[in-house]
Amino acid sequence: MGWQGIWKIYVIHWSVLAKRKKNMLRRLNDILPQQWKENNLVAFVDQYDSDTVSMKVVTCFSGPFASTQRKGQFSVSLKHHVAYHDMTYHQYVVTLIVEDDVSFDPSILQFTSVVLRGLPEGWSNCFISACLPVSCREVVCLQPRGSGSNCAFGYLVSLNGSKLMLDHLPLRTTPDCQMNYVSKSDSRFQSYNTKYHRMIFEAPDETDGMWKAGKQGDFFKY
Repeated sequence: MGWQGIWKIYVIHWSVLAKRKKNMLRRLNDILPQQWKENNLVAFVDQYDSDTVSMKVVTCFSGPFASTQRKGQFSVSLKHHVAYHDMTYHQYVVTLIVEDDVSFDPSILQFTSVVLRGLPEGWSNCFISACLPVSCREVVCLQPRGSGSNCAFGYLVSLNGSKLMLDHLPLRTTPDCQMNYVSKSDSRFQSYNTKYHRMIFEAPDETDGMWKAGKQGDFFKY
């Protein structure tokens, strides 16, 4: 199933930014087999945009934390959980989750296949990062609980990891911090990190509501 050990790639996307989706489709064409569209290998997660998500949804998924959620922060976090739910529903064994502002080298899936071979049984997620502590000298390193995502561009998640993330709703914070919370509170959640140099972020768009909401402190109001 899938390609190079990846059963599905989820791209977290704000639907207003059509240019980003176009750019990501071009990048995916460079790294994936010709039939990737027909094989449904990629899903753009564009539900629950920050400018359209309702307070009912915010309250449902954030519970007592709803009043502290920035619009962009909540939207991005919920999109990641939509991916976990879809992954769990379809029983995808391993998925790669990235946001739509990432540009990667064509070797990325060859690299992740090496990483997957290095992960131990029972792993939950593995951040793909731009930086790692100097003490990490292996292909993958166990993530100290609650230590952050270390400049992550995206991450691999196992089926077990997606189930554990769903088990620990409500949403409290950003996706990587939510993972840190789960790793600290649940010993079953085993988080790892790997360093990959050949990925860059696009500059934030002025129209990027998710980015602006986080930077400007635009909170949901009651």
